Amino acid sequence: MQTPHFLIAAALSCVVAALPLRAADLNDLTWTTTGGQVTITDCVTSASGDLVIPATIEGLPVTTIGNNAFRSCDILSSIAIPDSVSTIGSRAFQFCDSLTSMVLPDGISSIASYTFYGCTRLASVTIPNSVISIGSRAFQECALLPSIVIPDGVLEIASYVFYRCTSLIDITIPDSVTTIGEQAFQECESLPTVVIPNSISTIPSRAFYGCTRLTSVTLPASITTIETYAFQGCADL
Repeated sequence: MQTPHFLIAAALSCVVAALPLRAADLNDLTWTTTGGQVTITDCVTSASGDLVIPATIEGLPVTTIGNNAFRSCDILSSIAIPDSVSTIGSRAFQFCDSLTSMVLPDGISSIASYTFYGCTRLASVTIPNSVISIGSRAFQECALLPSIVIPDGVLEIASYVFYRCTSLIDITIPDSVTTIGEQAFQECESLPTVVIPNSISTIPSRAFYGCTRLTSVTLPASITTIETYAFQGCADL
């Protein structure tokens, strides 16, 4: 009696599913070399497990992770970035759904727009003191991120940076920050308290819109403007 084809296919699928995922390595990466420096430009989306980016490739320093380099690599569980990297491009880790933590290297000066957008399992990020700006939507919809330390020296928190970070319960805004963008903390529904530093003069439109568990906001004497819908929907305030 012949075994039906669909049963064979199902059995093979179970075997494949049970096999361990291959750890990502240099063979999964694409890079370019300019001026004696290496830029990581792409990673195959099938790369899985823990990836360690080397400090040098072919004897040259890895200094840049390009725009979209790891976008949608959704089965990579961790990515170790060497301290040789000084630039990380826009959307570099967007939609890396399995990424749970990230330590950014000391040399970078900015977190570009959309860098971690939609990293839905990201629960820990270490931002170095070298960072002075956090771009638009950098952490949008990082729904498991419970807390983040913004280092002294950051000048700007752009629009939508923490939009829909629904697990965020603890954030410190340092005195160095002079600008908070529109909707920066919109729908951070678990955030209980906010202390605005003396360096801020404007609470922008929808900055804390829909922060339904917000019970306390400390506003300094430097505030001159609270824009439209800044605290709308903050039912517990």
